[in-house]
Amino acid sequence: MPSQSESTLKGDIAGGLTAAFLALPVSIVIGSFTLETLGREGFTLGIVSGIWGLALGALILAALGTRSTGVNVPRSVAGFFVAALLSQVVMGFNAMTSVDPSARLAAVFLFLALTGLIQTLIGLTHLGGMVKYCPQPVLSGFLNALGILLFVSQIGPMLGIEDTHSIQHVFENLEEGLAPLNLVVVAATGAVIAWPPRFLHRIPSMILGVVAGTAVYHLLDAFGLEKYLGSTIGSMPPISPPFDIGLNFYSFIQAYGARLPDMIAAAFGLAIVGSLDHLLSSKAFEGQTGVRLDTNRELAKLGATNTLLACVGCIPVGINLTNSQANHNAGGRSRWSLVVIGLTSIVVILLFGWVIAWLPRVVVAVLLMTLALRLIQFKILLTIYNWLRGKAKVSRSHAIDLAILIIVAGAAIAVGVANGVAIGIVIAVCFFIATTSRSVVRRAYRTDAIHSRRSRPADEMEQLDKHGHKVVVLVLEGIVFFGTADHLLDRIDQLLREDVTHIILDMKRVTYIDSTGARIFEQIAKLVRDSKRLLLVSHMSKNHEMWGFMEDTGVVKAVGTSRFFADTDHALEKAEDDLLLEAMGEKTIVRETPLSRITPMELLSAEELAVLAPQLEKRIFNSGEHIFREGEPGEELFIISEGSASVYRSMEDNIGSHRLVTFGQGTVFGEMALLDSQPRSASVRADGRLACYVMSRHQLDTLVAEHHAIAAKLLISLSRELGRRLRSANQTINSLQT
Repeated sequence: MPSQSESTLKGDIAGGLTAAFLALPVSIVIGSFTLETLGREGFTLGIVSGIWGLALGALILAALGTRSTGVNVPRSVAGFFVAALLSQVVMGFNAMTSVDPSARLAAVFLFLALTGLIQTLIGLTHLGGMVKYCPQPVLSGFLNALGILLFVSQIGPMLGIEDTHSIQHVFENLEEGLAPLNLVVVAATGAVIAWPPRFLHRIPSMILGVVAGTAVYHLLDAFGLEKYLGSTIGSMPPISPPFDIGLNFYSFIQAYGARLPDMIAAAFGLAIVGSLDHLLSSKAFEGQTGVRLDTNRELAKLGATNTLLACVGCIPVGINLTNSQANHNAGGRSRWSLVVIGLTSIVVILLFGWVIAWLPRVVVAVLLMTLALRLIQFKILLTIYNWLRGKAKVSRSHAIDLAILIIVAGAAIAVGVANGVAIGIVIAVCFFIATTSRSVVRRAYRTDAIHSRRSRPADEMEQLDKHGHKVVVLVLEGIVFFGTADHLLDRIDQLLREDVTHIILDMKRVTYIDSTGARIFEQIAKLVRDSKRLLLVSHMSKNHEMWGFMEDTGVVKAVGTSRFFADTDHALEKAEDDLLLEAMGEKTIVRETPLSRITPMELLSAEELAVLAPQLEKRIFNSGEHIFREGEPGEELFIISEGSASVYRSMEDNIGSHRLVTFGQGTVFGEMALLDSQPRSASVRADGRLACYVMSRHQLDTLVAEHHAIAAKLLISLSRELGRRLRSANQTINSLQT
């Protein structure tokens, strides 16, 4: 592991300790629920497996070289999946009672190992991006269903009725099993979680709730009211989980191999949901830290970690946004903070594991209910309620989303989580097919309305307005595979029958290209070439992540390396140059533009130009040389007689710069600073050899004082040029809005 500076190490220690004490209560609660279906022993084993999952998960991820400082804890989604599938999928609850307990335990952790393995494969095959295509209503349906089921499952333990597996069983045993003083503990725990004391604001509310609820419980017990209270965990849990559980996987498969297909199907569903949950949380954490990560690689590391955890009897983990924020805010900046989390958790379980036996079951139930309420999206449920009653009007697309959510949630609640997963996956696949079957062309426009950022003389701009319709830009979006690429081929074939000379494919929003899509790109290149037209491709250069694939499949060779551009603006500039060469011939190839052809001088007569010329200073700039920089004082106007210069603006993050516009031969720049005497708003540098005529503010004042008519004509010409640029900008904006 990398060496750390003293200050960074202190931050990692502080962040790790803070995150560990935040994550421990969550790990205890989720762990207890995950294996609760196995009975009281499963309840206590789940607590220990949850803590060791937190500890070993952090250490394994650090050893695997994760770049993320996100804190991974047992997740409520995975916990409920395991609890539900333990009874519904692994072998059926009724059958489980006659099965050897060690086999049942092996089934649980084999299922978790399969889930981690599938999650690893999703990351290694770079399918993490594909998981993102799971529609939001499907995920919302899962989360709401799991939240409701989790909340309902804890009603029994909350009321003191143990060993309950359905709400019906709770009501059947309500009279004889009710522990009425549990409600007092519930009120105390819930109140502190919801409204923690202000002077203890630095301590997590869940920890305060556990302390308050446990204190109230044992206070009532001290007054001899134990018969009105539910039970505590009650026995000293094992110090460690079954580290050798992985050795039983093979014997379980031999004995119960018929169950394996169901387990794999369920593991696939949990891996999909878990991966999506991890990707969404990771992206949110990236937005807060500003550290960009390879999400597929990090997902593969998490999957490998969860596989190893399952093989040693630990609960799988996933990133927790709250704990991750706490780690970062306290100073955690490297994976050493994860090492601190792991070691702290191990120390806690070894030295203070006995304290767990004192925890009341009702307090654990309240914590689980709190987590369940956080999963339930009450605003969406209220919208559905009002929509079904006809009191809320929703759009057609919103109605479809709500219907999908109801179907997925209803299936998970009514016929089991496994069936809900299957239905959700079917809906997601249908949604993916429908989405990717749409046209890959997001929008199309022609360059008579939208020009490149290169500023040109008025006569050239007139030619572009006249002939710009011959250049078509197709903005592509999404996945390019056989279906969408074939539609693109048809679209281009239709364009080639029109008066089109250049077709630009904007690839900025393309997320994936498969081999069939690449072959159709080759067909498109051949079709355009045979039609004596020109195909240009933008946002696809040698540093692009898909460039290697485009080379290997022959697309680069078919199109031509010189016809790929880093952005659409440079591709547009190339197309415009070709149009002007065709329309104006050698007029566009001028070694040096005389003053009479430069835009601000167009109103001046030969005699007036003779008077003005001595007022101008000619300067020569080499390629890459700055004419002026952003923020410098500006009192000079530059008139380009040869070459071109580009305007750049510094990026907000102070990394690199962005090209705003390029001024070509026969144009002017710097006029704003000349007129208002404000600092330069951007930097300008020469694209190649550049020759300019320069007029200073002092020279302009002299011209105004001595030659009123010439100065007036010059200012009128500058005003016309500014007006033309403004009209062009408005035209571009209007075109983009339509």
